[in-house]
Amino acid sequence: MSFNNNGISKEMEWVILSEEALRQSGKLYDQEPIPATKGPFEGCDTLTEVVIDNTERKIPYRAYANCSNLTSVIIEEGVEEIDAFAFASCSSLKSIALPESLTTLYDCVFEGCESLTELTLPSQMEWLGEFLCYHCDNLSKVYCKAPVPPEANSDMFFSTSENLRIYVPSRSVEAYRSAEYWSEYADQIVGYDF
Repeated sequence: MSFNNNGISKEMEWVILSEEALRQSGKLYDQEPIPATKGPFEGCDTLTEVVIDNTERKIPYRAYANCSNLTSVIIEEGVEEIDAFAFASCSSLKSIALPESLTTLYDCVFEGCESLTELTLPSQMEWLGEFLCYHCDNLSKVYCKAPVPPEANSDMFFSTSENLRIYVPSRSVEAYRSAEYWSEYADQIVGYDF
């Protein structure tokens, strides 16, 4: 693992945070490195808002999982992928701004984000992983701006609000309703003019 002059791993440089927030979290890498199976900020209860810049194209596995006080995330243009469980069990997460450059969301990225009520998927989206929003119990609106249904895996919106509506480009409604795995949500797919 490589480190910058501040003792922070290169993998963490894409996060805009003060060094003090890192010290409070106990995740500053001038201490013992976090094992590869644990995300760089996993379980950090002091994080409430995060801005992720575009110096890395992929947000790593479990990067912010179990950050129970995280309420807001902004991801800047240039980020293309979010790895599995990156924001899993962020039970207070209310808003996440995904960039248009994003193409891939792996399995369980938002699993257990109970406070998330709305999600907008960008127009460049190509792949949605399995159980993407599993147990996002209050998720009632998903806006998918992609004109062509992204490839998906089963149960991407399993265990969300019973009132879930998936808004897609009006001209693409039938394509979504008949696409593999999207067809599981055919009755919830609604046309929308983006």
